[in-house]
Amino acid sequence: MLPAEGFELAAHEVGHAVVAHIFGAKVSEIRVNPQTRNGGMDLEDAFPAEKWREDLLISIAGEVAQRKITDRPEALVDGRGHCSWAHDSTRAAALISAHLNAAHADASADSDEPFYQLLENAYRAVESLLHDYYVWGAVLVASDELINKAWKLSGEEFRAVVSPLLDDRRETLIRSLKLERLTLS
Repeated sequence: MLPAEGFELAAHEVGHAVVAHIFGAKVSEIRVNPQTRNGGMDLEDAFPAEKWREDLLISIAGEVAQRKITDRPEALVDGRGHCSWAHDSTRAAALISAHLNAAHADASADSDEPFYQLLENAYRAVESLLHDYYVWGAVLVASDELINKAWKLSGEEFRAVVSPLLDDRRETLIRSLKLERLTLS
């Protein structure tokens, strides 16, 4: 059976939400408009600046989840011809740049290598996380639930679906990410 039209968009938004949930953030809503191919995931509270690594992984998790579902380029573009993760990429770039600027304020920025190194490490971390059987299961089940609930899922509905799969595994999953490696010495 093929997934419902727009399933990759649901997986994109749910990918953000699942990673946020793993880090203990409380999701307030997930929504997708399949006609405009836009969506969003809202948290009850923003991450503080010192949690930039977690925020970075949440930002790119949607794209990683969406790419696991489809490799069709047209599925990754919204109804106006924009890349569906452009906002996410901009957010990820801003988080990395802010970290690099704070960490190396006295050094001259003569290379983009640290930026791309952090970005590549972040993508690998999210790919590894979404490769976990229970994490990917949570993405798939919650994406299906999002579609079944008319493309809108409350935080309570989302937690009811993913908590049984993830809550007992949170600490192990976070430790496996080795967040301290998402930095430069």
